[in-house]
Amino acid sequence: MTMMNYPSDQPSPETARSVSTPTVEWMPLDGIVQAWADVARQTTNERAFAAASLAFTALEQETTARRLYALSHQEAWPAAVQDALTSALCQLTDAASSWLSACDRLGEYRTVYLPDEEEPSEQAVLSALAAGYRQLLHVAQLTVRLIQEISPCLDEPVRVLVGQMSVPEREVSR
Repeated sequence: MTMMNYPSDQPSPETARSVSTPTVEWMPLDGIVQAWADVARQTTNERAFAAASLAFTALEQETTARRLYALSHQEAWPAAVQDALTSALCQLTDAASSWLSACDRLGEYRTVYLPDEEEPSEQAVLSALAAGYRQLLHVAQLTVRLIQEISPCLDEPVRVLVGQMSVPEREVSR
Protein backbone atom coordinates (compact mmCIF):
# COMPACT_ATOMS: atom_id res chain seq x y z
CA MET A 1 0.00 0.00 0.00
CA THR A 2 1.35 3.39 -0.99
CA MET A 3 0.95 6.36 1.32
CA MET A 4 0.36 9.72 -0.22
CA ASN A 5 0.92 13.08 1.38
CA TYR A 6 -2.02 15.40 0.92
CA PRO A 7 -1.74 19.10 1.59
CA SER A 8 -3.01 20.16 4.95
CA ASP A 9 -6.49 21.65 5.16
CA GLN A 10 -4.91 24.61 6.90
CA PRO A 11 -3.45 27.36 4.70
CA SER A 12 0.20 28.20 5.10
CA PRO A 13 1.06 31.36 7.03
CA GLU A 14 2.34 32.93 3.78
CA THR A 15 -0.98 32.51 1.99
CA ALA A 16 -3.40 33.16 4.83
CA ARG A 17 -4.61 36.69 5.39
CA SER A 18 -4.54 38.03 8.88
CA VAL A 19 -7.79 38.77 10.64
CA SER A 20 -6.49 42.19 11.59
CA THR A 21 -8.42 45.41 11.38
CA PRO A 22 -9.22 46.27 7.77
CA THR A 23 -6.93 48.90 6.28
CA VAL A 24 -9.55 50.67 4.15
CA GLU A 25 -11.33 53.47 6.00
CA TRP A 26 -15.10 53.39 5.69
CA MET A 27 -17.16 56.46 6.36
CA PRO A 28 -20.26 56.47 8.56
CA LEU A 29 -23.32 56.88 6.37
CA ASP A 30 -25.86 58.26 8.88
CA GLY A 31 -25.43 61.94 7.98
CA ILE A 32 -25.65 61.44 4.25
CA VAL A 33 -28.71 59.22 4.62
CA GLN A 34 -30.44 62.06 6.47
CA ALA A 35 -29.42 64.67 3.85
CA TRP A 36 -30.94 62.66 1.01
CA ALA A 37 -34.02 61.74 3.06
CA ASP A 38 -34.60 65.47 3.63
CA VAL A 39 -34.62 66.05 -0.14
CA ALA A 40 -37.13 63.24 -0.69
CA ARG A 41 -39.32 64.50 2.14
CA GLN A 42 -39.51 68.10 0.89
CA THR A 43 -40.50 67.52 -2.73
CA THR A 44 -42.96 65.76 -4.96
CA ASN A 45 -40.88 66.13 -8.13
CA GLU A 46 -40.00 62.89 -9.94
CA ARG A 47 -36.44 64.04 -10.75
CA ALA A 48 -35.70 64.70 -7.09
CA PHE A 49 -37.17 61.30 -6.17
CA ALA A 50 -35.04 59.65 -8.87
CA ALA A 51 -31.94 61.39 -7.52
CA ALA A 52 -32.73 60.28 -3.96
CA SER A 53 -33.37 56.74 -5.20
CA LEU A 54 -29.97 56.67 -6.91
CA ALA A 55 -28.34 57.99 -3.72
CA PHE A 56 -29.95 55.23 -1.67
CA THR A 57 -28.82 52.70 -4.27
CA ALA A 58 -25.26 54.03 -3.88
CA LEU A 59 -25.55 53.69 -0.10
CA GLU A 60 -26.72 50.09 -0.51
CA GLN A 61 -23.77 49.36 -2.82
CA GLU A 62 -21.31 50.89 -0.36
CA THR A 63 -22.79 48.89 2.50
CA THR A 64 -22.47 45.69 0.46
CA ALA A 65 -18.86 46.57 -0.43
CA ARG A 66 -18.06 47.09 3.24
CA ARG A 67 -19.59 43.71 4.16
CA LEU A 68 -17.62 41.97 1.40
CA TYR A 69 -14.44 43.75 2.46
CA ALA A 70 -14.91 42.63 6.06
CA LEU A 71 -15.59 39.09 4.80
CA SER A 72 -12.30 39.15 2.90
CA HIS A 73 -10.48 39.71 6.18
CA GLN A 74 -12.14 36.65 7.70
CA GLU A 75 -11.29 34.32 4.82
CA ALA A 76 -8.22 32.12 5.03
CA TRP A 77 -7.83 30.91 1.46
CA PRO A 78 -6.29 33.29 -1.09
CA ALA A 79 -8.91 32.55 -3.75
CA ALA A 80 -11.75 33.39 -1.34
CA VAL A 81 -9.96 36.58 -0.26
CA GLN A 82 -9.45 37.60 -3.88
CA ASP A 83 -13.09 36.89 -4.75
CA ALA A 84 -14.40 38.91 -1.80
CA LEU A 85 -12.08 41.85 -2.51
CA THR A 86 -12.93 41.82 -6.21
CA SER A 87 -16.65 41.76 -5.41
CA ALA A 88 -16.18 44.66 -2.98
CA LEU A 89 -14.35 46.60 -5.69
CA CYS A 90 -17.20 46.00 -8.15
CA GLN A 91 -19.70 47.27 -5.59
CA LEU A 92 -17.61 50.40 -4.99
CA THR A 93 -17.36 51.20 -8.70
CA ASP A 94 -21.14 50.73 -8.99
CA ALA A 95 -21.59 53.03 -5.98
CA ALA A 96 -19.43 55.70 -7.61
CA SER A 97 -21.54 55.51 -10.75
CA SER A 98 -24.75 55.76 -8.71
CA TRP A 99 -23.41 58.77 -6.76
CA LEU A 100 -22.46 60.53 -9.97
CA SER A 101 -25.92 59.90 -11.45
CA ALA A 102 -27.66 60.99 -8.24
CA CYS A 103 -25.73 64.26 -8.07
CA ASP A 104 -26.27 64.89 -11.77
CA ARG A 105 -30.04 64.37 -11.46
CA LEU A 106 -30.29 66.49 -8.32
CA GLY A 107 -28.24 69.25 -9.95
CA GLU A 108 -30.60 69.19 -12.93
CA TYR A 109 -33.58 69.32 -10.58
CA ARG A 110 -32.06 72.32 -8.78
CA THR A 111 -31.38 74.33 -11.93
CA VAL A 112 -34.51 73.47 -13.90
CA TYR A 113 -37.32 72.78 -11.45
CA LEU A 114 -36.39 74.17 -8.04
CA PRO A 115 -36.72 77.91 -8.83
CA ASP A 116 -40.49 77.40 -8.92
CA GLU A 117 -40.54 75.79 -5.50
CA GLU A 118 -39.95 77.03 -1.96
CA GLU A 119 -36.69 78.26 -0.43
CA PRO A 120 -36.35 75.57 2.33
CA SER A 121 -36.14 72.90 -0.38
CA GLU A 122 -33.11 74.62 -1.92
CA GLN A 123 -31.13 74.34 1.32
CA ALA A 124 -31.90 70.61 1.54
CA VAL A 125 -30.91 70.15 -2.11
CA LEU A 126 -27.63 72.04 -1.67
CA SER A 127 -26.82 70.05 1.46
CA ALA A 128 -27.53 66.74 -0.31
CA LEU A 129 -25.47 67.79 -3.34
CA ALA A 130 -22.49 68.71 -1.17
CA ALA A 131 -22.79 65.45 0.79
CA GLY A 132 -23.18 63.45 -2.43
CA TYR A 133 -20.08 64.91 -4.05
CA ARG A 134 -18.07 64.41 -0.83
CA GLN A 135 -19.22 60.79 -0.73
CA LEU A 136 -18.33 60.31 -4.40
CA LEU A 137 -14.80 61.53 -3.67
CA HIS A 138 -14.57 59.23 -0.67
CA VAL A 139 -15.76 56.25 -2.72
CA ALA A 140 -13.10 57.05 -5.33
CA GLN A 141 -10.45 57.10 -2.60
CA LEU A 142 -11.74 53.79 -1.21
CA THR A 143 -11.60 52.31 -4.69
CA VAL A 144 -7.96 53.30 -5.15
CA ARG A 145 -7.03 51.86 -1.74
CA LEU A 146 -8.87 48.65 -2.50
CA ILE A 147 -7.10 48.32 -5.85
CA GLN A 148 -3.79 48.74 -4.04
CA GLU A 149 -4.80 46.00 -1.63
CA ILE A 150 -6.04 43.64 -4.33
CA SER A 151 -3.12 43.95 -6.73
CA PRO A 152 -0.66 41.80 -4.69
CA CYS A 153 -3.27 38.99 -4.64
CA LEU A 154 -3.50 38.83 -8.42
CA ASP A 155 -1.24 37.07 -10.86
CA GLU A 156 -1.79 39.70 -13.54
CA PRO A 157 -1.49 43.49 -13.40
CA VAL A 158 -4.65 45.40 -12.56
CA ARG A 159 -6.06 47.61 -15.29
CA VAL A 160 -8.55 50.27 -14.32
CA LEU A 161 -10.74 52.32 -16.65
CA VAL A 162 -10.65 55.82 -15.22
CA GLY A 163 -12.90 57.48 -17.76
CA GLN A 164 -14.05 57.54 -21.31
CA MET A 165 -13.06 59.91 -24.04
CA SER A 166 -15.94 61.27 -26.00
CA VAL A 167 -15.63 61.25 -29.73
CA PRO A 168 -17.55 64.00 -31.50
CA GLU A 169 -19.98 62.73 -34.08
CA ARG A 170 -18.97 63.48 -37.62
CA GLU A 171 -21.02 63.52 -40.72
CA VAL A 172 -20.02 61.08 -43.35
CA SER A 173 -20.01 62.64 -46.79
CA ARG A 174 -20.99 60.55 -49.74
